[in-house]
Amino acid sequence: NGHDESILDGSLTYGGSSQGATNAGSYLIVPGGYSSKYYRFVYVDGNLTINQAPLTITALDDFKNYDGIPYSGGNGVVFDGFVNGEDPSVLNGSLIYLGDSQGSFLPGIYVITPSGYSTQNYAITYVDGMLSVLSPTDGGDVFNDNNPDDDGPTDDDGPTDDDEPTDGDDNQADSNLLIFGQDNFSSSTIQIVVYPPFGPPYTERGFRISGNDANLVLEPTNDSDKTFLPPSAPLNSVSLTIGNAQYTVSTTSNGIIIHPENSSAAIQLEGQRLTVIRAAILELLRQQLVDLDALKSVYLDL
Repeated sequence: NGHDESILDGSLTYGGSSQGATNAGSYLIVPGGYSSKYYRFVYVDGNLTINQAPLTITALDDFKNYDGIPYSGGNGVVFDGFVNGEDPSVLNGSLIYLGDSQGSFLPGIYVITPSGYSTQNYAITYVDGMLSVLSPTDGGDVFNDNNPDDDGPTDDDGPTDDDEPTDGDDNQADSNLLIFGQDNFSSSTIQIVVYPPFGPPYTERGFRISGNDANLVLEPTNDSDKTFLPPSAPLNSVSLTIGNAQYTVSTTSNGIIIHPENSSAAIQLEGQRLTVIRAAILELLRQQLVDLDALKSVYLDL
């Protein structure tokens, strides 16, 4: 008869478990509040869904010199995603470290896996860090900026190799080469180029490098250059082992090439792109084989 809600008495009210709800979950929205001499009401409940907020917990990289003592624990974590001023105190459980880094003591690169937290309100994603155990031949304490070869007095009256003139820049350290103990670094966008087993190569979104050798951070970006140069001829190659995964990492004039050598590496590279790339860069930095300012592309030879 052309009636609308204006003929109803009262006003709309809401009840149910949704009222005052703050935690993630599903709740009832119960309508009510109306009366009428013309109508008999049937109220149908609605549903409120509060989704978990994403929370990323990233393990910081760690370094140690080989000392024969098994590694235990980690170097801390970084939280990203807390809302409304919340902090780790809202999480249940406590931080624990897993991965093949635990108990490792031989020189190599190992995975530090954070874990141990649970919460109703956050969907937690853990990001691995890397442990680098340096061999005694790597040049001394990575945290010591002093000259490790300065073991005693020298004969100042006689010439030394350091007194000889250099030919251009060939015998000088590259000022852009990040070595252990240097200050923070920030790169421009580095392109990821994938060479799949079948089909043409393609580019993925790039990443930027920041931080230093104590915490080298690879941050994804949305920059993706669809045009790219193929890798030039390899200059140097090193072996990289992360857990059971084995890789060959080669340097070129414009980037690095990462090639998985076993099925574990192929699976790891598919699921943990930046973790593997970061480990490869750290190993090349450790051996002083890469200049981050010259690094433009990372080629994944799948």
